Amino acid sequence: MNIHQNCIIIFFFAKMIHILHLQVRNQQILYLGKINCFRLGRRRHLHFYNLYTSKLQRNR
Repeated sequence: MNIHQNCIIIFFFAKMIHILHLQVRNQQILYLGKINCFRLGRRRHLHFYNLYTSKLQRNR
C-alpha cells in the first residue's frame, strides 16, 4: 500500500463521516424545526383565536 492509496482511504472515510454528520445534524434541525413549528403554530393559532373571539364579542 503506497501513500497515495492511504490518502484516498483517509479521504473516503472523512467524506463518509462528514456525510453521516451532516445527516444527523439535518435530522436534529428538522426535529427542532418541527417542535418550533408546532409551538409557534399553537401559539399563533391561540393568538388568532383570541383575536377572532374578541372581534366577535365587540360586534355583539
